[in-house]
Amino acid sequence: MKNEQPDSVVAAYLARLELALGPLPAPRRQQLLEEVAQHVAEARRELPAESPAALHQLLERVGSPEDIATAALEEDGLGRAVRASPEEARNGLAETLAIALLLFGGFFFVVGWLVGVVLLWASDRWRLRDKLLGTLVFPGGLALVVPLISLPTSTTASTTTCVPATAPTTTLLAPGQSPPSHAVHPPAGLGAAHVCGSAGSGVALPVWAGVAILLVIVVGCVMVAVHLHHARQTQGRRYRTPNANGQLPSVTR
Repeated sequence: MKNEQPDSVVAAYLARLELALGPLPAPRRQQLLEEVAQHVAEARRELPAESPAALHQLLERVGSPEDIATAALEEDGLGRAVRASPEEARNGLAETLAIALLLFGGFFFVVGWLVGVVLLWASDRWRLRDKLLGTLVFPGGLALVVPLISLPTSTTASTTTCVPATAPTTTLLAPGQSPPSHAVHPPAGLGAAHVCGSAGSGVALPVWAGVAILLVIVVGCVMVAVHLHHARQTQGRRYRTPNANGQLPSVTR
């Protein structure tokens, strides 16, 4: 490339090497990366004129990342690094999409989550227990929080009851006697007075309980997604050694 920079050439080389060294333990992988990076840096200082073309030639002399990784893996008894085929790359994309849809697909009228389940079961990267975990633990994913959001603030149903008020006491008056001044006569045309009140029914969900349920759903969904991602990487890093014909044996999962 015309606009290729020397530092980007080295960075791309080291990124390929780190990817190929994936099956190694992190300390061992970091050690090899630092050793190779230091060796490349020392060789760069000896170049009479640094250019992308000169760096490509230098890196070819150092060795391809896959060859270096293969030597390191065989030395540590982990087999041989294998380049991912286009089909494996497509499967990796489908598996990433499956995890994303299991988390967020429920927001798309639940159809997205169902597509994620189909992709989960179609992949051979996960074992049966992983597929059951992704399917049965919180179906619908994070979309489950939508119908539960109202629970912490829900109010109990109430009914209104009206009862007749106690009738006023009638005082008998003698002929010619005036009614007492405190007597109250209801207006004409009105029926008996009623006293009304409200009474609650049902049990309201406490706020703390609603928040706890939401947290369990969110944390549970995220943990399942992390587990599926880790299980996929674990299966993907099971590098195999070619047989005498140079072919990779099949693996039963």
